[in-house]
Amino acid sequence: MSTVSGFQLHFPLLLIVVATVVGILTVSYGMYYIRRYGRTQQVTTFTVLATTITIWTVFAMLQLTATSYSLSFQAYKLLHFGSFTTSPAVFFYALSMGDARRWVNWKTVSVAVLLLLPAFGWLFTDPVPILIRDPQLVSFGAFSVIEHGNSPIYTAYLSSFYILATIGLAYIVYQWHFNESISSMQAAILVPAIFAPMLLSVAQTFHLLPIRTPGTILTPTSFSLGMTGIGYAAFRYEIFDTKSLARSQTIAKMNEGYLLANTDGEIIDANRSAGSMLEPRTPLVGTQVTEVFPTVDDYIKFDGGGR
Repeated sequence: MSTVSGFQLHFPLLLIVVATVVGILTVSYGMYYIRRYGRTQQVTTFTVLATTITIWTVFAMLQLTATSYSLSFQAYKLLHFGSFTTSPAVFFYALSMGDARRWVNWKTVSVAVLLLLPAFGWLFTDPVPILIRDPQLVSFGAFSVIEHGNSPIYTAYLSSFYILATIGLAYIVYQWHFNESISSMQAAILVPAIFAPMLLSVAQTFHLLPIRTPGTILTPTSFSLGMTGIGYAAFRYEIFDTKSLARSQTIAKMNEGYLLANTDGEIIDANRSAGSMLEPRTPLVGTQVTEVFPTVDDYIKFDGGGR
């Protein structure tokens, strides 16, 4: 190990640097995609997910390079802006893939933010011992990392994040198995890309790994690599299909009313024009066609196309 101006230089640091570069490139591409083709829930939630992971890796890198306790601890607290928001981002990204996308809105996002605010407040007032216990700078070979005990509140937050991400994964599998909105190849990439880093994070948090490792490197780096897999599945297998994006933007802006119903007669998509043409009512999405048009012919069969 060599030291330059108070910063540590060592080979494992390259892992987190590469992860950070990958994250920045992924976020940049997501933003470029939005500017060029328009904003949709899947593209937006993917870009947010990439951003949370990149924030995690950036401050993890700063925490690793700092040699003083105060700098390392400050960077460690800041990386929680990424680590604490990654699981909610995974959850919302998963919901954007199917009919549950209607739950991805400012209200549900606001609830997630409100639940996170106390944790962030504690981090930057007095996190000891409310969130963490006995933090200390520990040498691990060439590394100097912050290690601490977890308070019940901290453990509760982490557990809820893992549960939330697991629900998101389950929804992706559900979409693949039942609705066929995700191909087998997409699912084969997406599920391990999300599940493997999360499993590593759980094992790291609860000290289940057979070897002692600095989680400030392994966990965010694995999530960054997983994000690369998610991005590959998204763009290579056209989860963000350009034609579909262009078509959705055209439909959203046209003056004619548009409704899309599934085989059960439930409206799964509608544009603003359709809503303005009807009397004020509950949001159209999730409503049965027969509720909107009571006189509709009972013998109309829905074969999967729009009506």
